[in-house]
Amino acid sequence: MPATRGRQRDYPYYKVQVRDPILNVWKDHRREAFDRLAEAVAYRSTITDPGQTRITEWHENGPRGLSDDEIAARQ
Repeated sequence: MPATRGRQRDYPYYKVQVRDPILNVWKDHRREAFDRLAEAVAYRSTITDPGQTRITEWHENGPRGLSDDEIAARQ
């Protein structure tokens, strides 16, 4: 399988996701990724749309949603 095009990121990296109420799935918000958790938290605070948001942490084996308690403990 060919390598993906675009920037290759180091792991872990973080993405901010929003809940789509119609499809009932999580979607990346503006498809942006962050190298540090603090950057993702700051970006998440700028989202003014009503609805649920979360931060996911990506590793080589896939993503994992972080709870607000986990985020607070890491800061």
